[in-house]
Formats: sequence, structure tokens, C-alpha cells
Amino acid sequence: MKIKMQLLSDLCPSSGEGLAGIYDADVHFDSYGIPFIPSKRIKGCFKEAALELMELDESIPKAAFEKLFGLPGVTESMMKIGNGYVEHYEQMICELQRIIESPYKKYVHPLLIQSYFTTARTQTSIDSTSHTVKDHSLRTIRLIKSGLIFYFDVHFDEWDRDCIELLETCCKLVRRIGLNRTRGWGEVVCRLERDEVVSTASQYVDKTSSPNDENSVLAYELKLQSPLYVSMEVGSSSTSQTHITGGQILGALASVYLKKQKRNGDEAHQDERFRELFLSDSVKYLHAYPVTKHNQRSYPTPLSIVQQKDGENIYDLANDDDYQKVIEEEIQTKKLDGYAYLEDGTMELIKVNTEVYYHHRRPQDRTIGHATDEDGQFYQIEVIKKGQIFRGLIIGESKSLSYLKRMIHETPVIRLGRSKTAQYAEAEIKVMEFSSLDEVINHNQYVYPGDQVVVTLTSPMILFDEDEGIIKTDPRSMVNMLSKRYPSFSYKRAFIRTKRISGFNSKWKMPKQHVDAIDAGSVIVMTYEGEEKLCTSDIEKESYGLRTNEGFGRLVVNRHGQNRVWLSHDELDIQKRMEKYATQYIQPIIDHILKEQVYLILRHSALKVIAKEISLVSMSNSLIFKLIHMLNVSSDVEEFILRVKNEEKDLPSFMREIGQSTNEVGDQIKNKVEKVKREVLLHEDWSMKMSKIASDDLKKWIETQPFDLYRHFTLTILQHIKWLNRQKRGVHALYETQE
Repeated sequence: MKIKMQLLSDLCPSSGEGLAGIYDADVHFDSYGIPFIPSKRIKGCFKEAALELMELDESIPKAAFEKLFGLPGVTESMMKIGNGYVEHYEQMICELQRIIESPYKKYVHPLLIQSYFTTARTQTSIDSTSHTVKDHSLRTIRLIKSGLIFYFDVHFDEWDRDCIELLETCCKLVRRIGLNRTRGWGEVVCRLERDEVVSTASQYVDKTSSPNDENSVLAYELKLQSPLYVSMEVGSSSTSQTHITGGQILGALASVYLKKQKRNGDEAHQDERFRELFLSDSVKYLHAYPVTKHNQRSYPTPLSIVQQKDGENIYDLANDDDYQKVIEEEIQTKKLDGYAYLEDGTMELIKVNTEVYYHHRRPQDRTIGHATDEDGQFYQIEVIKKGQIFRGLIIGESKSLSYLKRMIHETPVIRLGRSKTAQYAEAEIKVMEFSSLDEVINHNQYVYPGDQVVVTLTSPMILFDEDEGIIKTDPRSMVNMLSKRYPSFSYKRAFIRTKRISGFNSKWKMPKQHVDAIDAGSVIVMTYEGEEKLCTSDIEKESYGLRTNEGFGRLVVNRHGQNRVWLSHDELDIQKRMEKYATQYIQPIIDHILKEQVYLILRHSALKVIAKEISLVSMSNSLIFKLIHMLNVSSDVEEFILRVKNEEKDLPSFMREIGQSTNEVGDQIKNKVEKVKREVLLHEDWSMKMSKIASDDLKKWIETQPFDLYRHFTLTILQHIKWLNRQKRGVHALYETQE
């Protein structure tokens, strides 16, 4: 089900940000430069329309309104709305990506694409007393061009005729959105497009064999279909974490399970399978971390690995040689943020891209359209950008994981994190691998008595001291805990970071208990003092501490610290070349950009003429304005020649080209027109690159409408001469005033 929105006038669904010195208010763009409309904007307009409708028509059931939009802090909306994207958005992205990976990527830069979809308006305020413009009131606002069509994906948790009919009516009522909606901007037409056929889940057939091991691993992958806002850390309510916690995955799949079983949260604990999958420790949902370029699951960067300040050298302080060198030479270092993938001494760094969104909660008085000091709220949040891929693991018995695998297949899109009903939280989930735990964690590495052991936490660990009955964040407590499970370890040194973890219980509608934890990426260096060799895989298979079913308490052993660490560099510079580029949906965008690039070539040529012929500055303003007028009103070169002959004006040299056969003004102008066209066609950018991706229509325009090129070239020169004349008069006026 989708909502179709057509723009009848220019629209500014403000992002809350501007572009310093250029735009005071801007719109939202994706990473490719294509604008989109955040679903929170449109959902608020629908809610306002529904409230007004209920005031006029008392027959509309209040229950339908509450189910459709939810009640803050009480019930969640059954309607989920995605962001609004332009028509054929997915196809555009695929085609743009192919161009980006080609030698022509500079012609699809996001700033150039933005210019195709948007326009700019300026406005001022009038002083009510003097009836003149207020000082410092000039504002420039960027708007999305009228005529574009946007589609919003709509999903209902359950089929409810009253709710769908109410939404359909709200779509018809919403006529204006965004800034200055009372001044002609933001006029829209919305329509709810229902699915013609109610789709049913296809019968699941598992073609892969499932291991019979009691400890199996289900690898899953998440691709964000919208920005994601997840946070379990205390004190970071406005900033999303850059990974997806196991608790978030557990909650999302638990919600899917309850909806499939048609159970509510109050009865969930009575379901034996629900208890086994989500309430016990038998199934562990590990954190999902970003993938590398080669689709490997990364981990938080170990805190012992640092980089030299103002340098490129990498040191691993878990390695004795590096540790001694940094201490003895007093090398200043800085930590490496983000995530890393370590293999054979090389480390690949991965960064998760984030962005900031601005929102406001309107006052109770709906006649006020913005937050005030007395009521309402303006706030911002930092979220994970859409399109990024994360990979995680689920560990449990084969029987349980087989059921989860089938459930994920039947529900490939889940919603997780905060603000699930609009703009955020949508992710595509799919199963990547299903194998035994021994196959995933089996390095065949052993430590012997006296060996150094480097333990790196891959998720936060909540250590509970059973002897004292308290939670500790002392790394020595972790060494003691491991010594109780395995032959003895002794503490050597540690590089740790702590954090306070919370969460939210959707059943209780309350936050979870705040607990302190040793953060992921912390490194503890120990010495093994056992009498027999110990397999490191045995240590890695277990989870330690509390809340292990949510992915806490995971670690790896000796993945680094034995040798020097080097940053990996991709030495394979693969340049993808294609004979033809499929640009069915983005060709109008490319033509628009290439046309602007042709004009840029002409402007550069015009500026060279001005720099060479200084005498042009002596042209009178009356002649300049007369020539500009004739160029603007002439539709072709013949009409322009006729106007020039009627006015009997002498054209400057840059507007004509003297040929060998004739001195007629008309022929001279035609010669100049052809010369300007040749400059474009022979220019390196056009002949070697631009012409390869230009449409036949654009090529035909250059060949058959050269007067457009000539006009732009000539107008550029005339405009600059006009500005130089103005500058010259200003200097003379200043000189006379000083005298």
C-alpha cells in the first residue's frame, strides 16, 4: 500500500538546516543528491487533518484514530509510514551507482543532481511602521520543484477497514504541507493506493540442511531501508549507536512472533516457544556490526590499537614490543574510533555513516504551527544513514534457529529501534548462513603455560561478582571470572572503557535497570598459568556476565597482540568500464547536468575574451542593454540578424566573426555562431566524456540550436562588461568624494 503525492507547487519540507552563505532553509537529500520527504512531516499533517475531521464529523470512531496514530506513551500506531521518494527511485539509484563506478562519475555529483530537482526563492519581511524592508531579513530558501511525484510506503500491522478508510479520507483533506503553506508553497494532491491483491506469505521451503548440533549459529544480515535510531546507552538519547544491539534484534523478532501468533504482550510468557526463543538464555542474539568491503562482519576497534598523532604509524599496546616502544620513546597516540576487521596482522577500518535530523513537537493548540517557549519542543537526533549493511549472529539449538530462519524468510522486513511508525526503523533482514558453532569458532589455536593471552571484548560485558553480589567494571574481576572456569590466569595490563547500559521494556512501558558494563573494544592482557594447553575456541564459544541472551559478554582471544598491526590498503584499483550505460530513468537528470556543463564551457570561453579585450569595458550601458534585449527576444539567429539590421547598431567584435568570402553583418554573426558551436564540440570534456553519456536529444540540440549557445556566450560577456562599468563608476565616485 502506498501514498502517492504530487506537487502542484514548489515545496520546502524543511530539514532544519541551511547551507552557510547560500540557503537559510534547506530540504532533505539522500547521499546521491535526490530529495525526499521525511514521513514524520506527512504523518503529522494526516493527524492534524484527522483531528479536524473528527471535530466536524462525530460519527468517525475515536478508536480508529487511536489505532491509526497511536497515543504517546500508551499505544503504538498500527500504521507504519516510510519516507517519500521520487517516482522510480530504486531504479534511479541502480543507474546512478553504475555511473558512479565509471569514469563519468563527476557528472553525477550530488550537488549537480540537487540542482535538477530543486529551485530557490528569496523573501524579506516588511516593517509594519516604515512599510519598508526590515534590516537583515533577506532569506533564501531551497524548494523541491513542482510537478514531481513522491511515494510513501504504508504498512498496517493488521487489516482494519475503519483505519484504512480514515487514512484515505485524510489523504484527500491534506492539500498543503511544508513551509509557507499559506503563501502558495507546498500545494499537493495525495491519494492512498491500495493493494489490488492482498499478498500472502509464500510457503517456506528450506533447501539448506540444518545442523543437528545443540549449539548452532544462524548468521543474518540487515540492510537499512531507512535511517535507524537505536540506543541502549544511558545519556545518549539524542544520538544513535552505530551498531545494532542483540536486544534490538530480539525485540524486533519477538514482535514479529507475537503478531504471527496473534498474541498480545500480556500473554506472551504463557507461550512455551516464546519463552524458549526470547526469554531464556538458550538463544543468544549477538550484536550486528557493519560489514567490510568484502562482506565480513567487523568488531569494535580494540582500544589497545592506537595511531601516532600527526603520523600514520599504528601501535598495538597489547603487544609487548609496541608497548615498550611507546612508553620509552614517549610517543603521543590517539585512539581509533569505529569498527575494524583483523586478519593475519592487517586491519581494515570501517566507519558507520550518520546524519542529523531535526524535528519539532507542535503545541497542544493546533493553530500554532511551531514549537514555542511555553509549549512544544524543537529537537535533533543523530541517526545511522540508510543503505548500510550490518551482520550479526544468533546462537542456540538447531530446532530453535530453524524456526527463526523460517520466520525471517516469511517476514523479510522488520522494524527496530526508536520511532518505528514513521521515517525510521525499517530494515531488510535475511539469513546468510546456518552452521554449527564449532564451524564458526574453530581456530585450532592453543595457549601454553606462560603464554600471553589477549582478550578483546566484542560486545559490552556486565560482570556480576557472585561473592559480593554487585556489578563490577574492574578488569581484574574479569580475569578472576575466567580463572574460575579455566586453568588460572594472571592479570598483566588492560585498556578498557566503561559505559552505562539501559533499555526499554515495551510490556511495562518503562526503561530497564541501569547497569555499568565494560565496553566493547576493551582489551585485557593476561598470562596463562595453567598446566596444560588450552584451546582458545573453547573460551570464545561462551558468553560471560549478565543479559547474555541480548548479545552481551562476547569476546575473542589472541586476534591481535602477537605481532605488529598494519592498516590494509586495497591495491586493486578496479575501474569498471561498460560500453553502454542503462540510464532510462536518470537520463533527464544527466542531460540537465550536461547542459549546465556546456554552459560552463561557454562561460569560461567568454571570460577569456574579456581578459584579452580590455577595450570592451568602454561600451556604453545603453548599447549593452539594447544588445541583451535583442538576444533575449530573438528565437533564432535569423531573427537576431534582422533586429540588428533594423537597429543599425555596430556589433562589437566578440559578437561576429569576419569570414574570407563576405563582410555582411548577417554572415559574420552566422560565422560566430558556428565557431561557438565548434568550441563546444571540440572541447575535451564534451568530445571525450560528456558525449558518451548524453542522449540523442541533447546532441541534436547542440547541432540544430547553436544560437542558444551563442546567446549564452554573448550574454555572459555583456553581463560582465555591465558589472565592470558599474565598478568603474563606483571607483570614480569614491575618488571625487575624497577630493
